[in-house]
Amino acid sequence: MSVGTLERNAASPRFAQAASPRGSRLEIQALRAIAVGMVVMYHLRPTALPGGYVGVDVFFVISGFLISRHLVKEASATGGLRLGRFWAGRVRRILPAALVATVAVVAFSTAVLPRTAAAEIGITGMWAALSAANWRFAASSTDYLAQSPDASPFEHFWSLGVEEQFYLVWPLAVLGAAMLARRRLASIRTAVLVPFVLVLIASLLFGIVFTFSGSPAAYFVTPTRMWELAAGGVLAVLLVDRQPPPLAAAALQIAGVIAILLAGALFTARTPMPGVAALVPVAGALAVITAVDAVGLRRIWAIPPVQYLGAISYSLYLWHWPVIVFTRLLLRHPLGIVSGGAVIALSLLLATLSYRLVEQPLRRVPIRRPGRLIAIGIACSLVVAAVAAVPILRNSIADAAEGTARTAVLREAGPAIGWPQLTPQADRTWARSEHVVVPGPDALADDLAFGTCTIEPLSTTSPICVAGDTSSRTTIAVVGDSHVRQWASTISRLGKERHWRVLTILHNSCPFNLLPRPLEIDHQSRCTEAVRWTVPVLEREHVSLVVTSAYRKSYRGSDASEAAQGYADMWRSLQSSGIQVVALGDTPTPMTDPIDRDCIVQRDPARCGLSRERATAVVDPLRLAAARTRGVTFVDPTDAFCGTTWCPGVIGNVGVYVDDNHASNTYLSSAYPWVQAHLGTAISAELRS
Repeated sequence: MSVGTLERNAASPRFAQAASPRGSRLEIQALRAIAVGMVVMYHLRPTALPGGYVGVDVFFVISGFLISRHLVKEASATGGLRLGRFWAGRVRRILPAALVATVAVVAFSTAVLPRTAAAEIGITGMWAALSAANWRFAASSTDYLAQSPDASPFEHFWSLGVEEQFYLVWPLAVLGAAMLARRRLASIRTAVLVPFVLVLIASLLFGIVFTFSGSPAAYFVTPTRMWELAAGGVLAVLLVDRQPPPLAAAALQIAGVIAILLAGALFTARTPMPGVAALVPVAGALAVITAVDAVGLRRIWAIPPVQYLGAISYSLYLWHWPVIVFTRLLLRHPLGIVSGGAVIALSLLLATLSYRLVEQPLRRVPIRRPGRLIAIGIACSLVVAAVAAVPILRNSIADAAEGTARTAVLREAGPAIGWPQLTPQADRTWARSEHVVVPGPDALADDLAFGTCTIEPLSTTSPICVAGDTSSRTTIAVVGDSHVRQWASTISRLGKERHWRVLTILHNSCPFNLLPRPLEIDHQSRCTEAVRWTVPVLEREHVSLVVTSAYRKSYRGSDASEAAQGYADMWRSLQSSGIQVVALGDTPTPMTDPIDRDCIVQRDPARCGLSRERATAVVDPLRLAAARTRGVTFVDPTDAFCGTTWCPGVIGNVGVYVDDNHASNTYLSSAYPWVQAHLGTAISAELRS
């Protein structure tokens, strides 16, 4: 029985025709429906389906299978490939819907969001329009599985970039194999199998190694993903028109679906992807496709809603994530049942419109002159990239205009900006009438201290930098993660003033604690090794005192008392070597990134901060550790950031935070008098004791 007959038996002819494009296979459309459903559920409520992101891996297998089958069939029939026609077909199939979605997202961002947020979206929109979003996210170390609240509405475009880059090079491999087969009078199917398998093995091994390295880029880059598409290609060559016996086919499809669903249910953000774990959803997808027409399942696959969801899966994939992102931004709280249902309904509506008004009409456009169609596609991509640049240009112009006002504030206020304007009331207003912030909202994110004298958590050592009074015989060390790094410049200034040699041993994401933090448990850090390496360095450098601090949420999910004990044990070890310790408490923690920088652009001081109670709600293990360790001085910096009841995000026309947990270098520099009075006094007292 043919696929067309099955569809007619399972549903009304009119609906089946609308739901399933001509020539599509029921199980592949159903597989698409399962894949897109998992991705949407994962994005909407990650806790309900923590591994739903594997739907993308399923899509890769489907694409690799269908495209390879088409290419190998043409090469076998003609001995070559019409590359222009193939690429034109891909342009016609993929670009129109993607570019329409890109323009819509950029336009909505520009109309609704503050200019800084719209500019950030414009940057990723440009990369998305040029089919290279995956490399943008790889370069910016985006953590796709973190489900960040400030994620780009183009973040899901990474997979389109991978597929489009695959479509660019894959036919060249088929053409090369076909030419070689023609010369040697060999089978083209046998010839193409060699590069397909080589790519599969090489990409899989690279993906495993790169994923294990802990780099977030491993999730996005094309070389780590090619094997999933190549797996579909190998199946296309091996399967040809073969089909397992009916019962075996049914068992194979059931096993495949179960594998995919189990991956979706059991995988989490901590599962190393796309390493060995990705073999599970890939194998599941291969099993479903291999089984083809499975007895007992074809009627399920042919259910009209399933087929329709598979048909609109591409458009649904394009639209659902921007709808989720913008809804969260506008509501300013997590999605509930009602808002989540509204998001699904709106996503389906937009996907249906895109499918009927963009995808389907343009798929029927004949490819008479492939070169012209490709040129039109490239031109449209460049135009959309230019449209995406509009909010970037708009933001730059506005920021330049505000630069004059910032210069005036710096000239007139001088050292009176920043911390000196912090009052006990902290009344949620800027100090001066000019509602400008130093540095500007764009530069604020980069206003961190000691960027070159630190290292990432994968290293088992740390850079050793010397500052302060380098000729002094009294050496103090600044040791720990980026939360003590942010104070390093002011401590170095203090050291020069008070004639201390300041040694900095700084290691991002690594507290000075031998208790492994969750990051290390996930095999993405070597913190404990780096801490062990640091101790003999302190002894060798004749350090008299250590100043340390750490992110209070480093051990989130662990007991604060356990983390505190780890600090206390480390400090006692130092004291036994004659090294004193001053523990600098962590800065108050803003709630968003960075307390919603958009409030600066919108000149809304009430949104640029949060209550003191909420800012310090997470227990600081350093405070607990200091209480348990005799001889350790604890310095609480909360009063340097907060009034009696409120912790502003802007103090004295200075932006206090650069992100959701670090203070800006400009603000900490302005707080030098506080550092002198509190931290300096504590260090001096310990050195005299």
